[in-house]
Amino acid sequence: MSCEKHKKSIEKYDGTLTDLVEDIGNLHYESLEGFFNKLSQKLLHDSYVDNQNGRVKLARELRSAAANVGFAALSIGRAWNLSKRFMEEPVKTNVEDKEADWDSLIWKFRTGGMSFNDADDLIEELKKEFTLIKK
Repeated sequence: MSCEKHKKSIEKYDGTLTDLVEDIGNLHYESLEGFFNKLSQKLLHDSYVDNQNGRVKLARELRSAAANVGFAALSIGRAWNLSKRFMEEPVKTNVEDKEADWDSLIWKFRTGGMSFNDADDLIEELKKEFTLIKK
């Protein structure tokens, strides 16, 4: 079975997978947080599409992956908040310390206790909360 949509390599990137991991890992934490958030949103969207097409088990796994990547984004965001005071040119974000609220919502999302519509609403809220404001 061939899948044209999902590639095994990135055509626009000349390096190896190891190079890509290194390059992504070397991003500023606030940029890395944004990357993880976008990846989480993409996985959640793919999950929604697969669920609509009757691929329920695949959708469930993609939703779990989206949540785990979302957790990574939250952790990197926290790392950014801890490390930004050591940076020469601080970048302000609108991320507030709402760990308990977000953690409980994301746990509900991750464990499947949330519908796809509720998950979409959660992603929209996360996008609002974690949008970087560069001044």
